[in-house]
Amino acid sequence: MRVRAHLRTDIPFYRKMRHRCVTASPHDAESSPMTSFYKTTFWKRLRAACLKRDRICTTPGCNARAVVADHIIPRSKGGADALENLRGLCIRHHNMRRHGNEPYLKGCNTNGQPVDPNHWWNS
Repeated sequence: MRVRAHLRTDIPFYRKMRHRCVTASPHDAESSPMTSFYKTTFWKRLRAACLKRDRICTTPGCNARAVVADHIIPRSKGGADALENLRGLCIRHHNMRRHGNEPYLKGCNTNGQPVDPNHWWNS
């Protein structure tokens, strides 16, 4: 896509447009009942608390900054809107989870905890 010359020199406009493109999501449909929930003060505070707790992605082996508060058990499957049901994920792992190919480390369960009962994490 070619960007017109006057847009390339208008840096604040470019940054604003780039931000809109990056943050756009299929979940942003105006008529979606999910959208109205994610705009509430309750959700914004819960999300902030989750990202304060999980500053890096909770996917084992990933050290990227967590930017998404992800429901462990999705709301559509009866998951609670509680801090215990949220985890911080980076964009990459959130998108992988949404598309059904969530990564797991060999020897770990779906929560990322070692399966071996003698592993030092399980003591």
